[in-house]
Amino acid sequence: MDEGKDFVFKDINPAGTSIGKMPREAYIGRRLTEVYPGVRETGLLEVLQRVWKTGVPEKFAVTRYRDERIELWVENYVTRLPSGENLTVFEDLTARKQTEAEKAQLLKQIHRVQKMEALAALAAGIAHDFNNLLMPILGYAQMGARRSASEEPHHRYFMRILDASRRAKDLVGQILLLSRDNPSAEKGADLVPILKECVKLLRAGVPEFLEISYEKLPQTAPVPADPVELHQIVMNLGVNAYQAVGKKSGWVRFQLECPCETAHFLRKVSDAPTPWVRLSVLDSGPGVSPEVREKIFEPYFSTKKPEEGTGLGLFIVSGVVQRLGGAVWVEDAPQGGAAFHVLLPMAPWP
Repeated sequence: MDEGKDFVFKDINPAGTSIGKMPREAYIGRRLTEVYPGVRETGLLEVLQRVWKTGVPEKFAVTRYRDERIELWVENYVTRLPSGENLTVFEDLTARKQTEAEKAQLLKQIHRVQKMEALAALAAGIAHDFNNLLMPILGYAQMGARRSASEEPHHRYFMRILDASRRAKDLVGQILLLSRDNPSAEKGADLVPILKECVKLLRAGVPEFLEISYEKLPQTAPVPADPVELHQIVMNLGVNAYQAVGKKSGWVRFQLECPCETAHFLRKVSDAPTPWVRLSVLDSGPGVSPEVREKIFEPYFSTKKPEEGTGLGLFIVSGVVQRLGGAVWVEDAPQGGAAFHVLLPMAPWP
């Protein structure tokens, strides 16, 4: 002991050696900060120093301890013996903490399932009535377009009504997709031409000062999914990215890797030996804060203004990706902004 600056192990019981995962001989005569180098970060060393100086026992609340060797949750009780030495009793609560974390994760999953069930019920309830409203709009717009010459101004108005109505119909289809329990088509589709088509569509609908591009693409990227599902993933991520950039100069960049061989991404699906296809969408926007990342794939959650988004785009992406057995997440892009990554199982391809 250096006048209370550090402490030396004089003895340790079998329970302590079991928790620390070392034999008794590895403790005796060694400094506390040498055996447990992370003790300063936990605040326990300060408690030991204070108890040694004052002689007043203290209970140190449950704390997470970790170093290069071990990681655990412990609760400590420190007192000073009449001999002037400190006695520390610590209880390993790692198993309890892990159980609590698993329970919290399970509750979170149950909450998400309940949200999805509620959304599915809502979709089923409104789809019939909404389609009934769209049918006469589409019908009369088609009649008006057929009975007017293409050079007449009101012909263009009818065509715009048709386009808007079809987009509304597609939106209903997207909402209904959330309530499907049927597995995706097993025949598979190539993500490369779908990505090219989506980028072309996105370029046509964004301002000129926003650059939308894709990096060198593989020859094929087969995924066991319906082409419509892949189109939804790419378009929703693309729209989300350019809306994040806002009304200023910036860029949206797509990456496609097949098969994915980058360890950084494969860690998300390390338990599955399947070959993977990686789709990444990067933007030059403000990025996504840690608080928002926890909620960004929830239904109706949006940081945009009401007229700029419904809060369903990323939720739809998450639902489709999960149904395909993949993974989707967001992190900081290397050059700033946000990077959304999707891993999808790779399908056999002739």
